[in-house]
Amino acid sequence: MQQLFDRSLFSVGGVTYTWKDVILFAMLSGRWRPLERAIREGLACVRRVEADDIEEPEEAVDAYAAEFRYARDLITAEETEAWLEERGVETSEWMDWVRREALRTLWAAELPALVLRFPADAAEVAEAATADLLCSGKGEAFANGLAERVAATAALLEAGEELEVELPDGALERVLDHLPELDPEETEATLLHLAVLDQGLARFRELAATPELIHRELELGRLEWIRLDCRVIQFPTEALAREAVLCVREDGMGVDEVAESAHAQVHEMRFYLGELDPDLQPRLLAALPQELIGPAPFEEQYALFLVLDKVLPDERAPALRREIERRAVDRAVAEQVSRRVQWQAG
Repeated sequence: MQQLFDRSLFSVGGVTYTWKDVILFAMLSGRWRPLERAIREGLACVRRVEADDIEEPEEAVDAYAAEFRYARDLITAEETEAWLEERGVETSEWMDWVRREALRTLWAAELPALVLRFPADAAEVAEAATADLLCSGKGEAFANGLAERVAATAALLEAGEELEVELPDGALERVLDHLPELDPEETEATLLHLAVLDQGLARFRELAATPELIHRELELGRLEWIRLDCRVIQFPTEALAREAVLCVREDGMGVDEVAESAHAQVHEMRFYLGELDPDLQPRLLAALPQELIGPAPFEEQYALFLVLDKVLPDERAPALRREIERRAVDRAVAEQVSRRVQWQAG
């Protein structure tokens, strides 16, 4: 993982942030723990294969590699190699990561016992972490999280705000347990800076949540904030969903009866129109009460929607106001990132 440390990711106001900053941010904020747990689980799975002389599940590994490439539109081996080279990942490192992830998926129910049986030390975790960071998407998420904090804090400081924080107890020691090769004094200074950035984002969000911003967010997309109360039935295939529609419309069966015969569950769900697929939005918006809409792709399945009610947006409603506020502030943070952050090849 040390080979990542000095690689620049982005700059704000002439200050450059590296992968080392991102990794320390993830450790300080607690975001590192799920990544570390996944690495330990993957290493334990690999050791199980070797220790118990288990035949390598090649089909599962190949399927995971294919899923990775499909998700990134990497059709050929050359495109995959170019994607990895751009990020500084060796093909062998990628395949080791694919193997770990495929085995973790295959033996998900046994992971706690495997981690106890085959523990990995901090050095092994650190060595494997590079591929996990760069291939899983978690490193990108960590970097985006840090960029948000840097941009928001820069906006606060520009407005004359002052921020003072103390480093949480034990934070330095926990980082040095993972990365004992780091200089303690320099690391403490970096962690303190990162703690200031974390407070900066929280303060920015607090100040940004003005009534004017919330009202503007509502007016920008009033249709998107229409609430739909629905009963939803999900099916694994489109053919099954279409058959269910025929049973309701032509045979007069009720939604619950159709769901029971198909061994499907009916879920009472609420959505804001803007949360749904754009192709589905006009169909639901035009639906009459008790009208069945679908099938439509939904949560990796095919769903039928029985529309019960449509509620026009009222920014005084607490639940709606909270959601509008969250989205409005997210947009304000994103505007600061777009304005201030200069991304570099990392």
